[in-house]
Amino acid sequence: MLRTDKIIDCVFGVEKRQEECIMPEGTPNTQTKATKKYQQKMGLIAKSYKIKKELADKFAETCNRLGVGQAATITKLMQEFIDANKEY
Repeated sequence: MLRTDKIIDCVFGVEKRQEECIMPEGTPNTQTKATKKYQQKMGLIAKSYKIKKELADKFAETCNRLGVGQAATITKLMQEFIDANKEY
């Protein structure tokens, strides 16, 4: 039997390498396989950060109000931070 806490740790990226995350019992459907293949091809990974709930809630509300995605906004902020702090 598969332990729920292991699934949660894998889904949220809690100090686990991708190889250590096992699929739930049963056979993944076609969409699950296609999604995994696409994410690997695009180099997408799941990251987890601990931040204050109030900040996360305000960020989500602001993204919703502006009609932008949270992941896209975080990606843009990360890239801007990297670009602004490049070593020459």
